[in-house]
This record gives sequence, structure tokens and C-alpha cells, in this order.
Amino acid sequence: MSKPRLVFMVKALVSIGLIAFLLVNVGWSEVVLQVKEVSKPLLVLALGIVALQFPLSTWKWHLSLQQHQLVYGFAYLQAVICIGYFLNNFLPTGVGGDAYRVIRTIPDIPPKSRAVSAVLLDRAIGLLALLSLGYGSAVYLWLIDGSNTLIDLIVPAGAFAIALLALALIAGLRTGLLKKVEDIPKIGAKLQPIINNLRLIARSTSNLNLLIVASMVFQISAVVILMILLDAASSTVSFAHCAIIVAFGGLVVMLPISIAGIGVYESAIAGAAVALGLDYQPAILAAILLRLLTIPASLVCGLVFLFSDLRSADSVHLNRS
Repeated sequence: MSKPRLVFMVKALVSIGLIAFLLVNVGWSEVVLQVKEVSKPLLVLALGIVALQFPLSTWKWHLSLQQHQLVYGFAYLQAVICIGYFLNNFLPTGVGGDAYRVIRTIPDIPPKSRAVSAVLLDRAIGLLALLSLGYGSAVYLWLIDGSNTLIDLIVPAGAFAIALLALALIAGLRTGLLKKVEDIPKIGAKLQPIINNLRLIARSTSNLNLLIVASMVFQISAVVILMILLDAASSTVSFAHCAIIVAFGGLVVMLPISIAGIGVYESAIAGAAVALGLDYQPAILAAILLRLLTIPASLVCGLVFLFSDLRSADSVHLNRS
């Protein structure tokens, strides 16, 4: 058996195992009643916000590409985002959505690593926005309550991580770390593409600020979606609680141990909700509804994958050196 196939089988087993564990601990009689009472208008509202996240994702990526002096047509980037979403959720392929984005935006004019750096920047700022939202919510709840064990752990741990990051950034700026690394024989040459991309990222703060704002809006929309689904599952939860849950889920789902995060994300959502004192039943129902919402969006993106001709759209982009 080949290594890729073995890895895929292990991930599939992890996903199946986690989903089975979650469902075994569900009181099905209560779930059936909750499903019957789920608000259909709220589900439609959540699906509408999911749809709005696609142009928002495209805008974020567009800004990140601009930061790297790469400009592509918005419609082209929207199609690539959509197809990448389909690849992530429906196909057992080694080419994930991010890899597909890189392939479709590799510039004709060097350095070609800008396409990789643009996706990494988009992801990194998105993660920082998510963690900032979650940590800020934890601090808020800690100040007004402070009685939850999970929050009592998050607040000091987050403060320590922020302090380390700030010290590292200050030290790097004061010592001219990039220049020193660049001057190291052999090592500097190998790291030159990374150094050049970091300089591109730092060249325009106005564009970077827009990317931060767009990322924050995207993460807020993700929190609102979970709030709506929990409310649809008859569990009213504050924005701050949902922000912590979504942040925890976003961190855990980064672990490459399952297919498209199936099982892992649902476990993280349910586990964080219970740790914050919420009921398990509505939490797991909301997590499952959140997964089901990806199906119609993935099907639409699958049609884009089947019928769009991206080759003709390639002509609309402008690569700038």
C-alpha cells in the first residue's frame, strides 16, 4: 500500500471514529425533538452568511496578493476560491484548496514564491484575527465572571504568548534581524525568497490594515453563524462564548489528522462548548448543522469546478515585478 493511501485511510478512520464517539454520547430521543424544533429561517440566515463568506474570502486573498505586487481579476479569484473549497470538502485529493490557490496564481514574472507567500499571509492574518477575537472574548468574560476553568487557563496563557511575540518582534526590529540573516553565507541565499516576501508584506501598511479588517469581519461572521445555529438548536449563547468556541475549533482543526477536519472540528466545538458550561446536546447538534451547511456550498462550487473555464480567465490578471 502506498504512503498517500495509508495516510488517507488513517485520516478516514480518525474522522469516522470521532464522529462515532460524538454520536454514541448523544441522547437520540432529545436530538429528534431538537431537530424538529430547529428554526428553518435561522438555518436559511446561516446559509446566507456562509454564501457571503465566499466574496469576503476572495477580497482577503485579493488584498494579500496585492501586498505581493500581484493583481488578478476578482471573478477569477472567486472561481479559484470556490473550486478550492470544493476540493477541500469533497475530494480525497492531495491538492487542497490552498495548494490549488497557489497553483492558479503563480506569476510569470519571478519571484514565483509570491503566490505561496500571499496564501500564507492570508492564512496567518486570518488565524491572528480569530485568536484575537477569541482571546479578547475570554478576557471580557474573565473580567465580568472569571469562574470558568477554561477561561482561567486561556487568559494567562494568552498573555504569556502575546508577551513572547512582542519581545521577539521588538528584538527582530532593533537588531535588524532580516539583514543579519541575509548576510549569512549560504543560509542567506536560501532564505532570500522568504526575506524578499517579508519586505513586500511590510511595504504597505494601508493595504495590510485593510487585510486585517477584512479578516476580522470574516471571523466575526463565523462566530455569528455558530450563534445562529446554537440559537436554532434552542441554546442561546453570547457572542463572547461563541468566539472562544470558534477560536478553539479553528486551532484544533489545523491538526492534519482527519479528512477535511471531519470529526475533529465537531469534537472541538462540542468540547469547548461543554468546557464553557453549555449543554452537550445543542452544541453537537449545532456542530453537525455547521458541517451540513458546507454541503450546498460545496455542491455549487463543484458545478464551478466542472463547468468553468479558468484558462480564459487567466488573461485578466496582471503580474507586476
